[in-house]
Amino acid sequence: GLGDVYKRQSMLSLRRNLKESREESDARSREEEHRTWTAQGLARFSALFREAEDDLEELAGLFVKEAVGYTVADVGALFIVREGDHEANRVLEMYGSYAFDRQKHTSCSFAFGEGLVGRAAQEEEPVYITDLPPGYIRIRSGLGEDAPSSLLLVPLLVDHQVMGVIELASLGEIPSHQREFIRQLGEALATTIARVKATRQMRLLFEQTTRQAEKFSDREQMFRQQVEQLEKELEALRKK
Repeated sequence: GLGDVYKRQSMLSLRRNLKESREESDARSREEEHRTWTAQGLARFSALFREAEDDLEELAGLFVKEAVGYTVADVGALFIVREGDHEANRVLEMYGSYAFDRQKHTSCSFAFGEGLVGRAAQEEEPVYITDLPPGYIRIRSGLGEDAPSSLLLVPLLVDHQVMGVIELASLGEIPSHQREFIRQLGEALATTIARVKATRQMRLLFEQTTRQAEKFSDREQMFRQQVEQLEKELEALRKK
């Protein structure tokens, strides 16, 4: 009868509501897990940046290893803009890598706009690709070599100035919250690289100034000795 129909509809409605409630609860739980994971990761990498803040090579090596270990990525590299380049001829050089085997680009450097790494730098926007060019990167492991399924490229920017590019690849997809985490991490890393470069430049200028001061001091000493020698010769002439 109608009563049975209403009962079935009520049961279906109750099950539907319970399912939706469960899904909403699961979604909230995942979001909270992602927030906690991101916060812990930012704190972890902040400590790493402080430890290696005066050596770009050490910073790059540690960063890539930790980034691959903390995310689902299986391979990674960090490219940093070569110092001293004119803006029109900027080159991104690989400073650190992990489980990396690039077959097509053995030089491990890219001009702005060249390849996917150079494109991310030129466009100043993250690039996420799930259909990589054949043979672009191979991932080395104990089981042999595999081609990744996804690739994430994040440019490192300080006031719209590109400091480098993070490249991470995975055998599976990289979740959206991890991609956002790497983007946030890139901001902190860019600031760190800029600070390291500025410190290095200041050190070079100080060393150059010190060398020039030492040269001036040596010349002054030599000039003083020459003056003293002339005075001795004049005194000798006067005595004669």
